[in-house]
Amino acid sequence: MVGESRRPRILALVVTFDAPEPLVACLRGIHSQTTEPDGILVVDNASQVPAQDVLARAGLANGETKFLRLPENLGPAGGYAA
Repeated sequence: MVGESRRPRILALVVTFDAPEPLVACLRGIHSQTTEPDGILVVDNASQVPAQDVLARAGLANGETKFLRLPENLGPAGGYAA
């Protein structure tokens, strides 16, 4: 509509591999922003402890957070490409 301001959609993408503490800190940082993202996608590069379990224990796995667990570690670029 004319004159109506619309905020762009924001998706936070986090790629992780065997880094539970930085992952929790990252998600807390995302949630502390003045503008919450419309969604969060965590790509788990085959961590020994699944990222979804780490975030669930920290109380950070909510309905807005989606998870993609890869069968093997594809590295950062592979995680973003997934």
